[in-house]
Amino acid sequence: MNTKIKISIGILVVGVFLITGWLILNQISCKDICYGNKISFCKPVGFKCICENKKICSKKCGAECEAHKDCPKGFICNFEDCKCISETQLEKNKNTTNWRSYSNSHYSIELKYPPEWQLKEEVGYAHRYEGKDGFFQISAVSGEKLSIDKVCENEVHHKLKPYGSEPKIEKLKVDNQDACLIIPSDDQAKAMKNQSALIVHYPQPIQISGKTYNYFILWADKNHINEIAKTLKFTRDETANWKIYRNEEYGFEIKYPQNWNVVAPYFGGVSLFSIAFYPSDKMYSAYGIFFDLTLTPKEGDFQEIQKEWETKMEKEKERFLQSNFEKKVIDENTVLFKISGTMKGEKNIVAGGCIIHQTDNFYYVFSFHTLGGKETVKILEQILSTFRFLK
Repeated sequence: MNTKIKISIGILVVGVFLITGWLILNQISCKDICYGNKISFCKPVGFKCICENKKICSKKCGAECEAHKDCPKGFICNFEDCKCISETQLEKNKNTTNWRSYSNSHYSIELKYPPEWQLKEEVGYAHRYEGKDGFFQISAVSGEKLSIDKVCENEVHHKLKPYGSEPKIEKLKVDNQDACLIIPSDDQAKAMKNQSALIVHYPQPIQISGKTYNYFILWADKNHINEIAKTLKFTRDETANWKIYRNEEYGFEIKYPQNWNVVAPYFGGVSLFSIAFYPSDKMYSAYGIFFDLTLTPKEGDFQEIQKEWETKMEKEKERFLQSNFEKKVIDENTVLFKISGTMKGEKNIVAGGCIIHQTDNFYYVFSFHTLGGKETVKILEQILSTFRFLK
């Protein structure tokens, strides 16, 4: 047989084996993807792994229920968090589904509040939000070596009598922690705006500016405090011992892990100012997290600017096979847009987005992105939670 023919046949055989091997490898490696306790079903198509856009509750991913039949009598499956919930509670929750999320890493809490309320006051790391029909404000109490009952009594018996002459104290549990609710009496001063109080024992003491606090306190009007209390969750601040990068020129600070390094300015960017964060053992690699600042004169309404960016992010979703899109109003001057997931033709999880902040004269747009995979995306989300503009 001619040598050239033999070589051609050999190449053809090897090619067939390689193609078959790739197809088999794709069959084996193409698996369903868990997003929290929801699953996206994937199937191999040729050399690609195609996953469905929809995500459903799956016990394989840790869901308590996949359908209503998985729940006991009187309960149904809440397909938002894939947990069983009483039908009456689900009806109540509908009233707060469109509420905004508020989180505070310094006080280690998150909660929801009516969307019409706006930031009214900021003292240190604490905030007060108000609307025409109510308000909420947060703080913390030292309460060292004091029981929850004693802390509540001290609040009730304040010399200024902020809750009237005969307030009521109700004991309850909030996020599995001992708590008390203080309801004002009818003779409460009008200036207090129907203020009630919720005091909750922290799972672990927190530290703010070098002081230790054992109790969280929420003040809110009596018509909203119960619903707000149901949304209150304690968060574990994994960033407590992180390093801090502070930029006085552009007025912001941000925290990053102890075993990461910062490159600032980062000359690989294309904007006014760029900054990059890398794991110490993977400097200048694809595992970095990158921020680019664009500063533009303030023209147009802040709501219009948000809509423009929301439209951009919606278009960006078309590049993703699977994606999670989030818009988070941080305060009345700051909003966060973030998209994460698996892009078409890729298996690695990536994330990107922007933080938009308005001042009297400018719009600050901090674009961010990472291609570093699931763990790096998690680090990015934690870094974003610490991002703070300086007053």
